[in-house]
Amino acid sequence: MHLRVVTPKGAKVDAQVAEVTIPGEMGDLGVLPGHRALLTSVGIGALSWKPVQGEIGWLAINGGYAEVADDEVVVITETAERPAEIDVQRAEAAQSRVTAELRAVDAARGEEVARLQQALRRAENRLAVAKRTKPVIPA
Repeated sequence: MHLRVVTPKGAKVDAQVAEVTIPGEMGDLGVLPGHRALLTSVGIGALSWKPVQGEIGWLAINGGYAEVADDEVVVITETAERPAEIDVQRAEAAQSRVTAELRAVDAARGEEVARLQQALRRAENRLAVAKRTKPVIPA
């Protein structure tokens, strides 16, 4: 099966894979060869894939859409970062800053709380993916 992960800056992954796990809005979605066709939204989380040979690859992604059809998986996302591309200090600083803002914001300001919770999820996701091993599939 073929996996393509595309951002506005270009393709991040273009490879033959044995399986893909996509972070969904309601949980992870596993895709194997022969999967039924579907179009779905993608959440904030870690996208992983197992190449036909080699080690599992990881990307921190922040939402988007995925299409599965004819043994091809296409993920379109705003950002996708490999573990080695993540600035851990910057992600930790963002996590600390957003956590402090969440403590200070009035819960009645629901829109602001939701924005901060999304920012916190992005920072936590980047830190989790940064701890993963580096993927062996070239960009």
